[in-house]
Amino acid sequence: MSTSPPLLELRGLSKTFTERRGLSVQRVHALRGVDLRVHPGEIVALVGESGSGKSTALRLVARLTDPTGGELLFRGERVPLRSRASAGYRKQVQLIFQDPFASLNPVHRLGYHVLRPLLRHTKLGRAAADARVLELFEQVGLSPAAEFAARYPHQASGGQRQRVAIARALAVDPTLILADEPTSMLDVSIRVGILNLMRALKRERNIGFLYITHDLASARYIADRTLVLYAGQVVEEAESNELMREPLHPYTRLLLSAVPKPGGNILSPLAAKSGAPNLRDPGGGCSFAARCPEAVQRCKDVAPALAPLGGGRSARCHLIEPSRLIRPQATSGSAEPLSLVASR
Repeated sequence: MSTSPPLLELRGLSKTFTERRGLSVQRVHALRGVDLRVHPGEIVALVGESGSGKSTALRLVARLTDPTGGELLFRGERVPLRSRASAGYRKQVQLIFQDPFASLNPVHRLGYHVLRPLLRHTKLGRAAADARVLELFEQVGLSPAAEFAARYPHQASGGQRQRVAIARALAVDPTLILADEPTSMLDVSIRVGILNLMRALKRERNIGFLYITHDLASARYIADRTLVLYAGQVVEEAESNELMREPLHPYTRLLLSAVPKPGGNILSPLAAKSGAPNLRDPGGGCSFAARCPEAVQRCKDVAPALAPLGGGRSARCHLIEPSRLIRPQATSGSAEPLSLVASR
C-alpha cells in the first residue's frame, strides 16, 4: 500500500434518495458510511452487484450528485459538497463513462471531443491544441491520428470510441480518473487492451484511478486494492491479489464463486439465497444475513462494524474474528488466474 498522502479520500460518505408516492415518503439508503482512499499512481477497484451503490459513489466523487452525509477530501482539502464543483476540481478529476457509444456526440468528429477540453481548460492556441489532439490520439493507440480525428463516432468501433474517451480525459492532465465500468460494453477480445492502457497511464503519469466494476476478474488484473460493496456498505477491503486468493467475507466468496476459470469451469457455487437487500429499511442486523449460508442469530440482530484485520485488510462480518477466521473452502481454487472473459 502506498505511503504517500491520499489523492482522494472519502470519510463516511452517504447518500439517501427520497421517493414520494402520493402522500408517503420513502427513503432509499444507496450509500452508507463509505470510507475509501486513492493514492497517486494507484488503481482502487470498487466492486459489487448491480444496486450495491458503486455507481452512486462514483457520481458523488464526480460531483454529479450531492451526498447526504460524510466528507470528500481531494489532496487533503475538503471539497464543498453543497455547491457546484470548481473548474479546478473538474480539471483534476476526469470521468470515463461506461457506454462508449453514448458518451460521444454523433454530430461531431472524434477530434472535436478532445479539442474542446483543451480550448476550455488550457491556454493553448488553436494550432497548438490541434497538434495536441493528434499527440493524445497516438498516446492512446489511435494511429494514424489524423485519420481517426477526422472520423465521426459511427465510423469507429466501441474500443476505438473508448480510447477517444480516455484521450479526452487525459487532455487536461488530470491526477484522478473515475472509470465507470469502462470495458463492460466492449467485446471480450479488446477489453484487455483498454485495461493495459489504464495500467500504463497509472505507471507513466502517476494517475490515480477509481475503477468501478462488477467483474472481479478485471479488478484482480488491474487494481492494486479492491473494496467490495454490498447494500451501500464496504464489506471487505484488501490488496486485490490477496482478496482473490483468500476471500473472507461470505459475499466476496459468493461473487468469486461465479467467476469463470481459464479452463472453462465455474468455481463451486455457494449455497447462498438469491434476492436483493432492503435498501428502504436496512434494519438493525447485517444486510447480507438473509442471504448468507453461515449467518447466526447475532448476524440478524446486530450490525457488524468494518473491522481491521491487519495488513491494510478489513471486513464487515461477525464470523471473521481472530478466534474464528473463515478459511474459504468453496473458492480454494481462486488462487489460479481468473479469466477476463467474465459474464456480464
